[in-house]
Amino acid sequence: VKKVIQYVPVIGWAWCFSDTLFLARDWAKDQAVLDERLSALLDYPDPVWILLFPEGTRFTKDKYLASKKFAESRNLPVLKHHLVPRTKGFSYTISNLDPAKITWVYDVTLGCDTATPPTLTNVLMGRSTSAHMYIRRFKLADIPKDDEGSSQWLSNFPVVWNRVSHFA
Repeated sequence: VKKVIQYVPVIGWAWCFSDTLFLARDWAKDQAVLDERLSALLDYPDPVWILLFPEGTRFTKDKYLASKKFAESRNLPVLKHHLVPRTKGFSYTISNLDPAKITWVYDVTLGCDTATPPTLTNVLMGRSTSAHMYIRRFKLADIPKDDEGSSQWLSNFPVVWNRVSHFA
């Protein structure tokens, strides 16, 4: 999660106490944080979940245009309903997980109605929205551990979903 969110009252503070990783979005700083926190998580005696957002958490027009430009500059498929995933953190995490402790990777794609977007303002005003969720499960052991292989594996995800997506 973005480092600044840890300072948000209630939500950020609660996430601090629940071992959320806060990242600066600077690989030189974030790699050390990932090393330390992944080691700690893998030593937990109880099951853990690790959530990653390689495409970001919000889809906006500006982010979509930047993603489209990024895809075109690298000869990647231009996606209609998703941002191009940034693979460095995903690949690093995958290469440092123990498949005996973390068995599955879930791809969870959430699409919300555009008529009433799920913003904090709409929630506080009591406006309802609807969403569609698409979930797939993959064995961690089946995902390539090398940077290139795991990056390619992740990059193929939205292309498949893009073909079946009906979100506006």
